Amino acid sequence: MSERASTRAPLCRLAGIALAWLVLGEFLVPALIAWLHTADAANWWAPLARVVERAQTRHSLEYYVASWSKDGRWAVFALLAYQAFALATRQPSFAVRFVPPGTPGALGAIRALVAGTLLASTLWEHLPSSALLPRGLIHGEGPVLALLYALPIGFDRFVASASALAVFQAACALLLACAALGFRTRVSVPLAAGAYLILGGSLRQYAWFYHTGLVPLYLLIVLAFTPCGDGFSLDRWLRMRRREPVPDANTPAFRYGWARFLVWTALALPYVEAGLSKLRRGGFDWAHAANLKSILLTDTLNPMQFDWGVTLHLLRAPDALFWAIGIATLLGEIGYGLVLFSKRARLVLPAIMLGMHVGIWFLQNVLFFDLILLQAVFIDWRPSRDSAAPAPAPATAVREANWPRRLRALAALLITCWALRIEEYPFSAMQMYSKPNLSGEIDWLAVVATFESGEQGRAPIERAIPAFRDSRYRRVLRQGFEPEQQALALEFLAAFARVHNANAAPGAHIAALEVQRWHWDYARAPGDPRHGEIADRYGLEP
Repeated sequence: MSERASTRAPLCRLAGIALAWLVLGEFLVPALIAWLHTADAANWWAPLARVVERAQTRHSLEYYVASWSKDGRWAVFALLAYQAFALATRQPSFAVRFVPPGTPGALGAIRALVAGTLLASTLWEHLPSSALLPRGLIHGEGPVLALLYALPIGFDRFVASASALAVFQAACALLLACAALGFRTRVSVPLAAGAYLILGGSLRQYAWFYHTGLVPLYLLIVLAFTPCGDGFSLDRWLRMRRREPVPDANTPAFRYGWARFLVWTALALPYVEAGLSKLRRGGFDWAHAANLKSILLTDTLNPMQFDWGVTLHLLRAPDALFWAIGIATLLGEIGYGLVLFSKRARLVLPAIMLGMHVGIWFLQNVLFFDLILLQAVFIDWRPSRDSAAPAPAPATAVREANWPRRLRALAALLITCWALRIEEYPFSAMQMYSKPNLSGEIDWLAVVATFESGEQGRAPIERAIPAFRDSRYRRVLRQGFEPEQQALALEFLAAFARVHNANAAPGAHIAALEVQRWHWDYARAPGDPRHGEIADRYGLEP
């Protein structure tokens, strides 16, 4: 097929999507929503009338029309973006211009980095202690765990057994170690990805859909479909010892370049989605100084894994500083997609993102250590002595027909999740921190333990139940302020106190627990040493 012919079909699709939106999105759907709010719709079909009635009790007609227009336009934008990307990747010149050839060692080094990052995450977790948590906390487990629960394999008994969870975590760590070392790579990489997928879901089902560890999982899944064991691996070393043929370590090839480009795409698109989600939900108000202060202060005061308190010292800084942080965040995340098309961007943007994540660590007490490490995937791991190796002919890139199809499939999956705002582990639209708060007021939580000695302090929940490290218990604590959910929150607090008291030294037993919700109008009282007043509380005496 000629390049002109391969261009015509995607261009026609782009035009068709735009025309369909003009007719469907701007005229037909708003008219349908308006009709559903009329008496004629209520009399047409009784089940439909009940659905519409429930919807009307939640929001007005204007709300639904505005929501359709807003989300519909963003969805069309996503479709157009995908079609433009698909159009570009279908051109024979795409690989020559944007996919630098790679060596087996360069791809193998990326495999070692990604699997090593997940291995560190696995060793830091404590999956067996999740068996101590009330089963009532389980929610929104996602399609993978939902399937495991549905199968007759006793998965519900598995997640309740500390010994079984310990064995599984050790097996997951072993598989990730094999993947990082490049041993039996064709088997160990997909098995390691599957094991970590289950491990991550098993922890998130009690907490919420947190995003630490998610992007490296995406990258490892992508690597399972690449020849990532051809270099920098025990597999290569063993084949050489057996005098079996191996790819030349110093000769760049588009095969490894395409595989590396897939990894870059799996890393770049989540950043772009995160930035666009902020614009989608908050518009340019997301970068407002008040919103940035609200985000930073809330995480600073909430129970977190770290307690730097840096933002409290910056609260009186000029608003221009927070505006700059917000604008830089949007530009950095959305602009991160340039790493796919520019060598200069691959030198500059990863360093900027690394700095951004270090800033998040100190300003928000949130450590995305995995994303800090993954910026190294853009380093050219090929030794400098090999830099003079001859590059493959451009015609070789054109013959690698399967790789562009894999790239389009990956982009379609990630863009669809964003367009439909899917948040079902492991699929995510990357909407964290995307809802703005310009009120100048925040709510934050505190969990106060009263010990039998009479001393009070922060409840050491993470030490007693390390599966809830990184303060993953905040969701259930917030739910405790809702009357219908408070019993579950109290059950969780009782389980924590029981575990803590069983192992506590004399005098360190917990006599009472109290969860406090504080409200701080920081715009009016930025110098308040208490950071607000207690607005609500609940607790128990074990």
